[in-house]
Amino acid sequence: DYAQIAFVSAKEGTRLRTLLRHATGDTRHTGDR
Repeated sequence: DYAQIAFVSAKEGTRLRTLLRHATGDTRHTGDR
């Protein structure tokens, strides 16, 4: 079903954006490494 694929894709995008934000925060937090 195309609607389900679009929904999962949007959900994955949100998760990816959250991971990216956390990764950026971690990089800033451990910038001395």
